[in-house]
Amino acid sequence: FCDTDRMLSSLDELGYACRGGPEEPSAVLPERIGPSDVLILVDVQDDFALTNGNLAVPGGEEVVGLCNSLQRGFEEAGALVVYTQDWHPATHKSFASQHEGKSVFETVDMSYGQQTLWPDHCVQGEPGSQFHKELALRPKALVVRKGFREAIDSYSAFMENDHTTSTGLGEALLERGVKRAWLVGLAYDFCVRFSAEDARKAGLEVAVLKDATRAVGLGDSIPAADAALEVSASQSTRAAAKSGGENFRENQSRVLSFAFCVALASSIVVRLVELERRAGGERLDEERGEEERDVRDPQRLRPLRSGALADQRARERAVRAARARARALAQQRRPREEQRRRPRTLHVTRQPLPARRLGGGHTDSDGEYCGENAGGRGSGG
Repeated sequence: FCDTDRMLSSLDELGYACRGGPEEPSAVLPERIGPSDVLILVDVQDDFALTNGNLAVPGGEEVVGLCNSLQRGFEEAGALVVYTQDWHPATHKSFASQHEGKSVFETVDMSYGQQTLWPDHCVQGEPGSQFHKELALRPKALVVRKGFREAIDSYSAFMENDHTTSTGLGEALLERGVKRAWLVGLAYDFCVRFSAEDARKAGLEVAVLKDATRAVGLGDSIPAADAALEVSASQSTRAAAKSGGENFRENQSRVLSFAFCVALASSIVVRLVELERRAGGERLDEERGEEERDVRDPQRLRPLRSGALADQRARERAVRAARARARALAQQRRPREEQRRRPRTLHVTRQPLPARRLGGGHTDSDGEYCGENAGGRGSGG
């Protein structure tokens, strides 16, 4: 493998057997993970993770369980898992041992720019170059080996330090339809940082799960990494856990609200059906009563027998109209009846009675009747 320019391989091709490992119980998978995501575990190797490693990263071993939980969750969600592996030859030019008079962590000028000098680490075939013994290895994962060219160091999983030589990972991810990269591992302020920067340049969305990383802390390397990655916007597993909890509660409240709405709607439907049945029963009773009255008095609502008033509403309108006509007819008849019951007034005209004779009497010039002895009384008087 060392004699070729091939950097990207599968575990089987490199002779690694798949294995499990201890997981972090409190780990929470970031939300909305799918086939368009990739989890990149950067350099979780013995020389970095173990406390007695040649380039031990403080607290490096603490991330192993969390990395195991994350990669299992990613694989179950259909996402890709990628391991990076420092794979240096023993004479690599980034080693301080290869520069006479130079000490570890000093910088030297290389053809591609300044290079930090490191202790010998992750030498090909040495125990320190192997993945941590408790790191789970997933069956479908890919491995990117970097830094195997003697004259060029490689921090990034995507590009070597000359910024022109690609590892092939970016192209492979784009071919698979990957759109977002999640980075964990060692060390935050070097290999994780530069892998994230190059992933962005490759056109991927990037999230660094900082809780699953540890830093070397060389000079101002951590603040520089924070500034480069805009750590205020980066995500962490605890932030993801909090977000996941909030989303769970929000989804739970939505489910409960939906269930309440369904129950309320069901109760309303049941109530409406009950009211409709009750109203239907009352209408049926009313219709039966009307029919019974019609039977007792066939002349009462004769218009209701017509086919044009067959439906219920038409019948009700006909009933109201018939009653209104009956009231109008009654009001018309009332004045006539009152007129018939009123007593008649007799008009008497005073006229003179015709003159009549009674026993030879006569009437005088004033129309007064005078009897036969009228003259005698007068003469006698």
